[in-house]
Amino acid sequence: MKAAKTYPGRAVDNRFALSTTVCQIPNLFPQPVPEFARVNEESLFHDLIPDPGRNEESGSGTPTSGRVVDSGEMSNVACGGERDGLSDTSAVVTRSSRRRHAVLLGVILLLGLALRLPTFGRQLLSNDETNYALTADALGRGDVLYRDVVDHKPPAIYDVYRASFRILGPYNTQGAHLLVVAAVLLCGFGLARAARHMTTDGRAGWLTALLFVVFSTTMPDFDALAANCELFLLPAQAVAFAWLLQGLDAPGPRPWRTWFGTGVLVGVAVAFKFQGATFLAVITVALALEVVARRRSVPGAAAGLAVALIGCAIVPALYVLRAWLDGGLDAMWYWLRFNRSYVDAGPRGLEAVRLGLLRTALLGGAAFVPYAFGAAGAWQTARKWLSRRGAGAAGGEPEAPLAARLLALTWLASSAIGLAAGARFFGHYFHLVLPPLCLLAAGPVLRAWDERSRLRPVIAMLIVVPAIVALALSTVLRAAVVGRLDPKPPYETVAARLRQISDPRDRVFVWGDSTQIYVFAERPLGTRFSFCDYLTGISPGTRTQTGEADPTPNVVWAAWDMLFDDLDRRQPRWLVDTAAAGWDAYGPFQLARYPRLASYVRAHYRERERVAGVVLYERDFVLTPSRR
Repeated sequence: MKAAKTYPGRAVDNRFALSTTVCQIPNLFPQPVPEFARVNEESLFHDLIPDPGRNEESGSGTPTSGRVVDSGEMSNVACGGERDGLSDTSAVVTRSSRRRHAVLLGVILLLGLALRLPTFGRQLLSNDETNYALTADALGRGDVLYRDVVDHKPPAIYDVYRASFRILGPYNTQGAHLLVVAAVLLCGFGLARAARHMTTDGRAGWLTALLFVVFSTTMPDFDALAANCELFLLPAQAVAFAWLLQGLDAPGPRPWRTWFGTGVLVGVAVAFKFQGATFLAVITVALALEVVARRRSVPGAAAGLAVALIGCAIVPALYVLRAWLDGGLDAMWYWLRFNRSYVDAGPRGLEAVRLGLLRTALLGGAAFVPYAFGAAGAWQTARKWLSRRGAGAAGGEPEAPLAARLLALTWLASSAIGLAAGARFFGHYFHLVLPPLCLLAAGPVLRAWDERSRLRPVIAMLIVVPAIVALALSTVLRAAVVGRLDPKPPYETVAARLRQISDPRDRVFVWGDSTQIYVFAERPLGTRFSFCDYLTGISPGTRTQTGEADPTPNVVWAAWDMLFDDLDRRQPRWLVDTAAAGWDAYGPFQLARYPRLASYVRAHYRERERVAGVVLYERDFVLTPSRR
């Protein structure tokens, strides 16, 4: 009689005993197999049907843990009549699983949209959004990035906002808000795809996605919901990570397209934020694992890394080419190099450690589940890997789930380095570490859920309550709580008055860091600087903002010549002095502190009026409102 095939990780239901007596009963019960064999099963059952009986870390659990096989399938399998491992009856179950897949997809989509609906309630959610919007508007008017309008971030984020303005109209940021929601959902599904390689439990994928969707919103809304660089680079990293995990247990080396493709995705991430390059560490470790498994030589791994670097360079190279064609390459190089100075100006020593620990405690407390359980998963991964190496298991690659978790640990460590760069620890920087934390947290959360039933209500509350609180703070409680803790100047009041007394073509120069005035007034920039920090030396997230540290060492002295060149050529009709009202930390930086600028204002401008303490100056003579 033909021996029946066994099904690793699949359980046998006692209801099918009668049907199995006519066949070879011993062959129905699978023997223990290596963990990677259970993980690599390609059936949809593996992803969607829970496997609560297996202890992932220890590898304990009976061979009969997993899904219950349908009676029709069991009879067919036992008698050797299966076709490619699946019976006709199992195909019905597969269709059911696909329907469940669609339902879960819809649930995550609806949840992600619901938690991020407040994103569409306001035009601007953060200062960064304002700067992106201003730069995108200037580019739409024909300015060249870095030459005619200055910022020191990579260029991709401005294209996102520019696309939004082209579709929905000038200064309409809702298109960017819609794209950031899509980015979050794409990242969540990329993580779900990756999680299937990290555990035999089919629930892990959707739990990972849900953790990310939920806890990407539990920061203050200006960090959680704003269309910022971090959220746009994460989908590229998540997809790259899932791609890397696909061939962990393949018998040979992964194809070159894997390294090239993941490199291209890293390049996409870098185009949004330089910290995206830290993902190259994950690619390097993945190649190293192939060397350990003797599937690739050391020179072959070096060649694979070179291919990944070539892929990584493609998208940035396209932006460099565009800057060269536009005549802004030198300016691009100048202002992107400023990031070195920006990092050096950050907090140092104990101040940096204190700030990092404080921000991590606050944000990690709100996102306790991914942070605490993710840290536990990271520790378990490191301990298991070290114990394996200590036991002399150097002769081959670790089983696929451990290798996948090791890559997730590498992703977490490299992203933490990117987060800590500059030691400012802004809330939106913490988005960088959230995806690997969610991946590492899924296993420990499911084990706690299965093994400690008393913890289930606690775990559920730790997921649901932060989401509800964050949603409330960004909607019904925002004015009462956030408005009191972090009150904002009346930008709209000054902008409304400026709109009344100016022409839409009139250029405006705002002295200070109150860039919201430009957006609310819908007036073009009068100089290349949307904010004046390059001129004053104020460095965000440091004591220079509070006057506790001297900002002079941070001044970009060449920026002053650029400023006066713009004032002479563009001749902005309106100069808005927000320092006179002490807005946005510019109280100590009055015009009188800068004799050359004060003299220029006296010679070319006259005070028109004051609104909310802000002085509105009008130029005495303007050749044309649109002159550059």
